[in-house]
Amino acid sequence: MRAALAVLVGCSLWGATAQAQPYVTSERVEAWTPIASIPGITNLTDQTFSSEDEGRFTVTLPFGFSFVGATVNDVTVSVNGVVALGASLPGFSNRALGGASTPNEFIALWWDDLVVNGVAGNAQTGVYGTAPNRVFVIEVRGLERFSLSGMPELQWQLRLFEGAIGTFEASLNGTATKNY
Repeated sequence: MRAALAVLVGCSLWGATAQAQPYVTSERVEAWTPIASIPGITNLTDQTFSSEDEGRFTVTLPFGFSFVGATVNDVTVSVNGVVALGASLPGFSNRALGGASTPNEFIALWWDDLVVNGVAGNAQTGVYGTAPNRVFVIEVRGLERFSLSGMPELQWQLRLFEGAIGTFEASLNGTATKNY
């Protein structure tokens, strides 16, 4: 069974010229693996959102991640399904990417008006592999669409790969994975 999957990658404006990072996509269906069950995962850390609605947390990466021509050392994760890479977060409403308004340095896994079912216990981070080939994993669970009851809870994972220029992998709801 495949789930609808849309991941948007923001591009960055550097002065008067836009920088875009080319990417290749692929899709595969596989069983969901909770972050705690990923073979070799270490430094598993519970993260706490600042609030259930519009909440966020920031985490320092264990390596520099190259994204749209810049090295990013920390990310901010939003309840609304957006991960900002060294920049501020966009709001919950979608807008055109790469425009003059900021921010533009983000990955939108489930960019919507979401709420999390409790600020604690619904997000974890960890890392596996050895330098220079480590993978940083972010997992968020217990998400629901704002003002819509009775829908299944949403969950996602984002994997940021060390060494590869801007390579990341997104798994949504445990039923579909895309590589970028």
